[in-house]
Amino acid sequence: MNRRQALAGNRTRSLFWGMTLSILGACVAIGQEPPKRPRMIAYDRTERCQACHVDLKSGTDFVASMSAKTWQEEDKHRRAMLLLEEQEALTRRILGFPLADVLQDGQLRTDVTDPAKIAAVEKCMRCHATWPKGDAEPQVDLRLGVSCQACHGPGFHWSRPHEEKWWRLCSAEEKERLGMANLRSSAVKAALCTSCHVGSAEEDRQVTHAMYAAGHPPLPGFELAAFELQMPTHWRTLPEKGAFAGSAAAPYKLTAQDRLTLSQLPVDPAALKPDYRSAHFPMHGHDATTDLVVPKEILAGGVASLRRYVEMVEASALQQLNSPGGWPEFALFDCRACHHELRGGRLPDPKQVERTRRTPPGRPPAAAWPTILAQAAVLHLAEPPASETAVEPKKFQQALGAFEQALTERPFGDPRKTAAAAAELRGQLDRLASEVSLARFDESAVRRLATLLCRDAATASGFRPSSDFDSARQLAWSLELLLALPKNELESRAVRESLPKRFRGGEGGDPLRLRLPAGQKSSIVGQLPAALEAPELYEPDWFRKRLETLNSEISARQD
Repeated sequence: MNRRQALAGNRTRSLFWGMTLSILGACVAIGQEPPKRPRMIAYDRTERCQACHVDLKSGTDFVASMSAKTWQEEDKHRRAMLLLEEQEALTRRILGFPLADVLQDGQLRTDVTDPAKIAAVEKCMRCHATWPKGDAEPQVDLRLGVSCQACHGPGFHWSRPHEEKWWRLCSAEEKERLGMANLRSSAVKAALCTSCHVGSAEEDRQVTHAMYAAGHPPLPGFELAAFELQMPTHWRTLPEKGAFAGSAAAPYKLTAQDRLTLSQLPVDPAALKPDYRSAHFPMHGHDATTDLVVPKEILAGGVASLRRYVEMVEASALQQLNSPGGWPEFALFDCRACHHELRGGRLPDPKQVERTRRTPPGRPPAAAWPTILAQAAVLHLAEPPASETAVEPKKFQQALGAFEQALTERPFGDPRKTAAAAAELRGQLDRLASEVSLARFDESAVRRLATLLCRDAATASGFRPSSDFDSARQLAWSLELLLALPKNELESRAVRESLPKRFRGGEGGDPLRLRLPAGQKSSIVGQLPAALEAPELYEPDWFRKRLETLNSEISARQD
């Protein structure tokens, strides 16, 4: 945000609060309920975030202030936009024109007259930088990549209040009203991350078949906990924080200075709760601040991945219905149903046949990997003690089966049936996301989930996850973390350095590509040849033997 924008924002805020106080006064005078407080969304300068979060000088009992330093020096998100400039030739092929035609020094050029070029670059910037849908122009320097406010939300109205200890007592709803994303919610975090790493029709974030054809690297399957581990993380989990002011173990009461400060900021005093738990987890029947993060985010990420995928398939089907004669988006189908090795008329290797699902010839099925952890979430939550509102496994399998069948009823699916089946499945996934968010995740949940993932159970489409490379990765990423269960940064670093540990190939190799090109020194572009070759070299029998070994290990731990 430049100085002119900042001044305008301050004037707008002053005008808003003047009008709001007048309205509230009038309502009280005539005995009416005050109107619902409107959302306040505006961007701040990223430098303001860095000023406090770059070192430990201003650290508190709640915040690890090295977060901005980690993002700046180690996190690949920081260089997401710069990658497009460094890969200039590839970016030009994908866009069809040089990026510099539209952007200069991280800003939208003032002399661009072609709206189609702006729209194409804006689409890229939705994931490679901080330019969300709905903003006519970027509000944050695009060269900062996926910056603080891309994930934590536009910070102009909450950056000052969040410096106060009483901010921890503020409800998640009030924080969101001021623009802050509730990333302590597994459902919110998973929905945010998958909106780029899987895609989002709602936010117009999607890597299309045309982009892949031009050279965009394929998106790998996404497993939230494993991706977070390898970013690396720049935050502390609630269990790591221990007793912080506002927690049940360290109650915090407002001081006179707190009340004075609160009166000067755009925070509703009624939104302050007795403690952090009641402010952020009011619907939970247990103390969610003690939940183990790894299993919760594995399932939350799995549900969100399938939810995003189904959302995009539904949007593609509706677009076909609204524009007769239009083509479906080929990137939404199982890529290897078409892009596989041709064997010159010879009978295919039986191992290759096993990797495909039983679908009619010439009809590519839905992608399999997004279903694996979502189905695990349904089965996990159905085990005792299951809640009365838990999604029924049988109904979920029926909805998933109907969705997959609609996509193969004819080549590339019947759009009308696909849209209807997707809407039904999407509704169940929304319920499932809520159930995962409310569930308890302790040591017993870890053991139950790990055992469940080792079963390699057949899915709605009748194939075992181990038969498919990308599906096997979902299981392997999850099991690596569940069996290690890192509880702090030191343990997380050890897990990162040892990946893969339990799914290591011959001579210490990484056949499932579990080690991501994370950090700022490695690139997915440089590793692309090996990544494309890995699915062809994958051996389901090897993977199944590893699952059997791990299942025995888990059983021995329980004994």
